[in-house]
Amino acid sequence: MEIRKVDISIGTDFYKTLQRTDISLEGAFREMIDNSTTSFMDHKQELKEIGEDKCKVTIDWDDEAVIVQDNAYGMNFDDFSRAFGLNKKAKQYSPNSRSQYGLGLKYGAIAIGSEYTVETIELGSGKKYKGTLDVDYLDEVKPESIDSEVTDVPTHYHGTKISIRKLSEYKYNSYIKPKSKTLDNLKKKLSLIYSDDLRNNRLELWLNKEQIYYEEPTWQTDANGNYVYKNFSNSFSHNGIEYKYSGWLGQLETADVAGAGFSLLQKNRAVEINYRPSEIFGQSNSFPYQRIVGEINLSGDNWIVSFTKSKVKWQENVEQLFIESLLELTEIKDVKSYVNKFRKNNRTITPEEIRKKQKEENKKVTKQSKTEETDKKEEVSKETQNSKKEDPTPFIVIPQDDKTKENKDDTTEFEYSYKGKKYKFFVKSEKTTNNSFYKLIKKNGTENEYYLSVDTFYGIFASNSKNANEKYFNLKIASYLALSQIIAETRGVKKSDSQILIDTFNELINK
Repeated sequence: MEIRKVDISIGTDFYKTLQRTDISLEGAFREMIDNSTTSFMDHKQELKEIGEDKCKVTIDWDDEAVIVQDNAYGMNFDDFSRAFGLNKKAKQYSPNSRSQYGLGLKYGAIAIGSEYTVETIELGSGKKYKGTLDVDYLDEVKPESIDSEVTDVPTHYHGTKISIRKLSEYKYNSYIKPKSKTLDNLKKKLSLIYSDDLRNNRLELWLNKEQIYYEEPTWQTDANGNYVYKNFSNSFSHNGIEYKYSGWLGQLETADVAGAGFSLLQKNRAVEINYRPSEIFGQSNSFPYQRIVGEINLSGDNWIVSFTKSKVKWQENVEQLFIESLLELTEIKDVKSYVNKFRKNNRTITPEEIRKKQKEENKKVTKQSKTEETDKKEEVSKETQNSKKEDPTPFIVIPQDDKTKENKDDTTEFEYSYKGKKYKFFVKSEKTTNNSFYKLIKKNGTENEYYLSVDTFYGIFASNSKNANEKYFNLKIASYLALSQIIAETRGVKKSDSQILIDTFNELINK
């Protein structure tokens, strides 16, 4: 009997085929952010010793390139080489690892553009590795290897930078060229995918100089003023395999079709968002479909996810057993029952009817509860001290504040509480540069703090700025307008639409 070897190595022409992988844009970025967060978590102690307290990832996207940078631990040469080889996979993954198949960076980058460059520095190594993979070149020339550059750098440098060029025309036209709401949808999806990291301050994420935050839901309250919100946990078995899960759900105060549904998390990162089994959420025009939101953390390795980590790969009967297990939970029954109270004559009641019903329920809240809530809203939080240090990473570029600077001798501070969130404004009376009543700038490194420049002599307010009291009134009005604009955007109003309102306001008061 004759035995012959069969070559099963992956040829360079397969990279071209990989470009056709059906992966969403948020899925492509997820592969890179997963690598960054895993690297940071695996080396958290070493990074903490040099002053890095959380993983920072920036995505910058213009006409020429998409650049993804992090402040993580960086890669050694073996890890670096796996960023290009399709037949190379880590021998084992750490317990924190969000990687599974060893292809994420490669097909994620290729889905965005046909050429990508990886630059990386492992903390303490003093070496930077740089290499470029061009899919079109591989398809034409079919080389067996690519060249990489090795340069010496200071040993405290660390992190990874991925530069993607020759961008996919479809991705570019769909997300960047029109500057449409699709880019806002991308931010929304990334905030849901990394909700646990963002709200627990493990990750700082930026897209085109704008920080991405996880917006805590605004919950519906019951007659006693308690949130319609429940925590739960459960498990079930199938073919001798146990499936464990835990999570939370609640009813939103206002409808949010894009944000409602369950996020299914594995290793504290969503693999699927807007999961809405009809047995719980009904059809797309139903009240629960638009108002119930939650997260379910799928524990352990028995839950299998798709190749692109965008779906749970349900084994035979597992999804149905999972849904039945959810329906057994008292917490889910309670939330569903309360949602049904906002139904009338088997139809979804109107927003006007909801407001009327809620007004009636709010009257039942005790005087003590009202007093406590008022006191809570009037509290002034202590000013946080943020010490600035030089970033030791040559890659990570965190967007900086506008050159407006806080000057306590010349700045009035306003602080407000709305729906449990604190907002702080550092307001200065000065000529704005954009021919408007005020100019609003988010303070770098904060969640809800802003610089506000107010032209107290703008338009009709000029006659109201003769003394300090009247000028203070103008500053106060500007801070309320700014807060209204911010809150409107968190409730789904597009930034461009809210700006139209402010521009119209500026036009009217200047006549």
